[in-house]
This record gives sequence, C-alpha cells and structure tokens, in this order.
Amino acid sequence: MQPADIHKDYQDLQEEYENLKILYENVLEHSTIIENELDDTLQVMRNINHELTASINYAKRIQTAMLPSQEHISTLVPESFVLFKPRDIVSGDFYWCEGVYDTITHQHKVIIAAVDCTGHGVPGAFMSMLANNLLHDIIVSKDTFEANQILAALNKAIMKALRQQDTDSKDGMDMTIAVFIPIDRKIEFAAAQNPIYIIQENEGLIQAGAMKVINHSQDYVTSTQPVFYWELKGDRFPIGGHHNVNAVYQKCIFQAKENQPTTLTFYLFSDGFQDQFGGITERKFMTKNFRNLLFQNYTLSLDSQNALLEQTLEEWVLKPDKKKARQTDDILVMGFKITL
Repeated sequence: MQPADIHKDYQDLQEEYENLKILYENVLEHSTIIENELDDTLQVMRNINHELTASINYAKRIQTAMLPSQEHISTLVPESFVLFKPRDIVSGDFYWCEGVYDTITHQHKVIIAAVDCTGHGVPGAFMSMLANNLLHDIIVSKDTFEANQILAALNKAIMKALRQQDTDSKDGMDMTIAVFIPIDRKIEFAAAQNPIYIIQENEGLIQAGAMKVINHSQDYVTSTQPVFYWELKGDRFPIGGHHNVNAVYQKCIFQAKENQPTTLTFYLFSDGFQDQFGGITERKFMTKNFRNLLFQNYTLSLDSQNALLEQTLEEWVLKPDKKKARQTDDILVMGFKITL
C-alpha cells in the first residue's frame, strides 16, 4: 500500500471518528433531556399520588366517623369485637350497630349488620356510604325493625338509588343482620348471600322461621352440657344488583324458653378472611377453616378471639421469604355474646 493510500485511510478514519463523536454528543444531549423529562414526569406522578393518597386518607376519616365505635357497640352488647381491615385505605365493607325503640311494641332493640359491598377501595367506599345512609333511613327514620324486612327494604332502596331497573348496573352487596330484643329474650337473624355462625349453650331455645339452618354439632367436641353449632345460610339474593326488586328474604328466630337462660355467641362477617390468599401453597384460607377457627375457640373471651383472628391472619399471609402476601379483599368479622 502506497503512503498516499495510508494517508487517505487515516483521513477517512479521522472523519468517521469526528462523525461518531458528534453523534455520541447528540445522543448524550438527548439522553440528558429525556432523563430530565422522566425526572419531571416522575415528580409529577409523585405529586399526583401524594394528592390522591391524601384525599383517600381524608375519605377514610369520613368513612371511619360514620362507623360505630367499639365503645358504642360495647354499650349495646358488652361482650363483642370488630375486626375491620380495609384493603385499600377505604373499604367496601362496613358495619352498623344501633339501639332503637319500637314505638309500636314499646321495646328496645339492638340492630347489628355486617355489609360487603361490590368492590373495594374508592368504588367500594362510595357503595358503602350510600348503603350506610339508606340503612340508617330504613331503620331509624322509617322504623323498619324486622331483620328480613330491613334486607328487603334496602334491596329496593339500592335498586332505586342506582336506577338498576333501567341500567345494566350490577352493583350491590352481601349482608348479614341481627335484631336483638332483650325484653322478649329473642334474637332475629337474616342474611343475603353470606352465612351466620351461632353457638348455642344448653337446650333452652326455640327456633322458628324459614331460613335454612345447618347443625354442625357433630363436627365439634362439646363439653358435658349441650352445645349446638349452627350455620344459618343466607338467601341466594344479594342486596341490589340482581334486577329483582321484590326479592323475599327469610329470617330465623331464636327464642329463649321460660326460666331457661341460654347463651348465644354469634358471628357476622364478609368473605374477606376466607378468601385471603396465603400459606405455603398460596391458596385461600377457605370457609371451612374459618368456621373451625370460630367454633373451636368460642369459649375464649371476645377480646382473645379477636386477637386470635389477627394472629392467624398475620401468620397466614406471611410467605416463606418472610414477605407478606397482598391483602385480597376488605376483611370484616364481628363477634357477639349475649344471654337470652
């Protein structure tokens, strides 16, 4: 190769190098611009997330203020607990507990409800606040005090509020409710979709009503005195969302026999605990395990039962790598012990 050729090749390489250098500087400049834009975008997203979280936290304060406090519930039913764990700050689950006076029968009553609205987070919270207001209106303003009639009235009210006969809206809720009438030594139960669990100590009760009742007594070890383990099956209709404005809900009545005091422990709940994924195989906790947990530990104090549920849930969601599984749904469990 001649020196002239070598010199030309060197010049070509030099020129290529300069071109590459310019290209690199352009890429570096654009990369810096993009990086700055990404930083700006990330900061905007952080600000939006902060504002949204602050708004949702404020909404939680409003929702919490609408729920009865444990102190208020304890004044109505001294032996009681509420386990309430929203999945996303605010909840589609909510609970209701109030003392009322029936001016027709001249009786004081305690009405308790556990409600699981469609969805969770903000959409579920909107539904829960709507249902809470309607429930208060039905019971307190319109003096509807029978358990199954409350469900029927709320079903109509939800369908009317959401115009479900004219739209495709399927939003609604599952619900369990108890109406305790101390002077009559009686308690009524009704349920839409979700079941109710009851432990009856001794035989001093009369049952009445069309609600389906399952006796689980043979599955559990009992003491020398009679103990009965009942599951009240909820009606197959949810509240709202099913385009049946005239749905009929059944009820079950537990009435104490004369001079035979009887203790009842009962639980109202949503499906969040049972549906929580966890364990080594990352499966659902399941209804049977949940029922066993309640039935096998009902002799503990209500505070101890609440603590046991908390502990069981904490252990269930802990993965082998010590990380916690994400909460699947809102969780609500209420426990009460009364003597009729």
